Amino acid sequence: SINNTGLKAPRTSFFSRIKKMFSPPKPSQEIWVTRLNKKGEVIWNKTYGGKDMDTGKLIYENKDSSLVIIGDTRSFGNAKGDAWVIKTEKNGYEIWNNTFGGKEEENVKNALFLNNGKVLLSVNSNSSDKLLKPKNKNYYTRQILLNKKGNQLWENNYSQDVQNEINSIYLNRENDIINVGYHLIDNKK
Repeated sequence: SINNTGLKAPRTSFFSRIKKMFSPPKPSQEIWVTRLNKKGEVIWNKTYGGKDMDTGKLIYENKDSSLVIIGDTRSFGNAKGDAWVIKTEKNGYEIWNNTFGGKEEENVKNALFLNNGKVLLSVNSNSSDKLLKPKNKNYYTRQILLNKKGNQLWENNYSQDVQNEINSIYLNRENDIINVGYHLIDNKK
């Protein structure tokens, strides 16, 4: 068809327009936090998120009763998925939030809350800092240390050539970080 400017209008099929009209809205999911008293009664409920899929995974309480909520988001940052850290005051009202991720999918596997308010994230990633992306879609581990304001202090990227994952993090008496997980071995070589 030709519109009143004399240019051809973009063609969309009748069926795709009908399908769009009657398709159910895309579901969304938010991080949900509930605080209970000793009797199991709800003190408060809060949700955090946007229009896409957001998932809460871990929560820690600071000495001042503020909370650090750790999860994943597709609503903010990179739409493929980023790690998301939210700090709230004791009643769940947000103080700050930050996302961490690359160009591809990132998701939180684990975290360690340190006594000084710092948080160590262990994140599965398939983002690559290489100029040419590898042929395989291996997930590798990134660890990110955050200060108590949610700013990144340092990051370690473990091998991007093979799949690896950190399943648990431990801080020993000497304040050394000890990780345990797996490193996939390619037996084809």
